[in-house]
Amino acid sequence: MESILTPPSSFCFDKNASDANNIHDKWIKWKRSYEIYSKACEINKKSLEIQVNILLHVVGEQCREILDQLPEKCTTVENIWKKLDEQFKTKT
Repeated sequence: MESILTPPSSFCFDKNASDANNIHDKWIKWKRSYEIYSKACEINKKSLEIQVNILLHVVGEQCREILDQLPEKCTTVENIWKKLDEQFKTKT
């Protein structure tokens, strides 16, 4: 079914933005859009490897660069979410 529904656009952000709250809010909205897309396309029924690769493809190059710089490789969707949530959390 994923060929019928269009995934959300890649998550793009300004690396030099001074307003972390704005990036955090955009991330939360993007993540919600992806979760809706994922459920509608039943991506959870695919193999773990396919689920991870679909997310990595859709999330976009900027986020893949963040994940590529981590010392450990993200091998689950949950781990990808955790690492990106940490990256885009509101800084106090």
